[in-house]
Amino acid sequence: MSLSEIGEWLLEFFQRFDDEVKLLLKEEPFWEVCHQCPDGYCCSKPTLPIMGEEWLLIQDYVKQNFSRQSKKRLLENIERARLQCIFLFGNRCSVYSVRPWACRIYPYTISFHTSPITFQVGGVALPSCPTLASAFGLKQDQLFFHYPNVLSRHSSRLVKCKLKKHKPLWLIDGSDYFRKYEAKMPKNEEGTLDGSNMHEWVEFAKLAKQKGYIDNSKFLSSFGLD
Repeated sequence: MSLSEIGEWLLEFFQRFDDEVKLLLKEEPFWEVCHQCPDGYCCSKPTLPIMGEEWLLIQDYVKQNFSRQSKKRLLENIERARLQCIFLFGNRCSVYSVRPWACRIYPYTISFHTSPITFQVGGVALPSCPTLASAFGLKQDQLFFHYPNVLSRHSSRLVKCKLKKHKPLWLIDGSDYFRKYEAKMPKNEEGTLDGSNMHEWVEFAKLAKQKGYIDNSKFLSSFGLD
């Protein structure tokens, strides 16, 4: 299965948001250092829920684009069931072009979507990485959610907000994105989020060792690692 055949809506969704990020970086160069992520700090955390379609996209990318050496490295990460993202090689994302939605939005996205399923409404998780924590008067690893006032709006989805001890910065108002993403999330019979079909990195890193949830050989073959 080709990338174009897996979640066509998702590919278009990612592209539209990536274009929005480009507009943001032109208006607010401050986020460029975070966008390039010089140390891979955010990717070292065992969080980020993703949908099955996003995993299919990543699996196809690995099979189509990873070299033998890269597949060996991924296999080692899986077998160790490490807490960090299994696709983090050194301090760089090895699947960057198809990285999940949750990886794309932090930390320059704010949402006023009324459902709190995927985001704290009107909140921004300020960077606690070694590179940017001091810019907001934070300590490294200090988790801080801020609810800023919107000072002005751009003709696109950009909004200028005052973030803690820093001068006002432009962010992306991701309300429409979050609304559409939630609409695509798997739901149970009661119409609420089906958590069994949303997964975190740490859970998938352990899948190769969890009998009864998915066969080890099947998990490895899904990435072309068998």
